[in-house]
Amino acid sequence: GVRFKGEFISKDGSRFSPFLRLSYVNVLSGDDVTIDQSWYGVKSWYTEKLDDDYFVADLGMTLYTAGNFDMSLNYNGRFGDDSYSHGGWLRLEWKQ
Repeated sequence: GVRFKGEFISKDGSRFSPFLRLSYVNVLSGDDVTIDQSWYGVKSWYTEKLDDDYFVADLGMTLYTAGNFDMSLNYNGRFGDDSYSHGGWLRLEWKQ
């Protein structure tokens, strides 16, 4: 994978830090996973097909202000032939 990260500092001391990370993953352990699930005595089996290859993208930024406020924003995506997923978070912090 590859990762890019920057940091920009303003005259008042605030910092802005964006980042981007891209990865390629090749799974060497096989194609499928069989899962045994039990819920209140009822047992179920199912098979989840795994992607042999997939890409992962992380994109985000953090803002540290010279005052009392910090903010972070992040996105994570996984993209394969048979599945994909998306996630993210936002963090806000006010200091007194």
